[in-house]
Amino acid sequence: MERIDAPPQSPDLNVIENVWAILRLRIAKWPIAKNREELKRQITVEWDRLRPCDYENCIDSLRNRLVSLVSLIPHKRTLNVGHV
Repeated sequence: MERIDAPPQSPDLNVIENVWAILRLRIAKWPIAKNREELKRQITVEWDRLRPCDYENCIDSLRNRLVSLVSLIPHKRTLNVGHV
């Protein structure tokens, strides 16, 4: 497997960033929180509502994100992503 020069903290390759995006979309449907405690409650409720398929989809999409990233590097033609 070849080394890929990507940012060390690339959000495209960080599964939790996708989970945060799901939470942001869900929390956006709530009325605007009036204070920190209300926002914390909204986040906690939506976090508890996450189902395994929500984050499994984020994990499953990692292979496609890796392939897309490598396709942006002109001199790289193949990527061995076997068991990702």
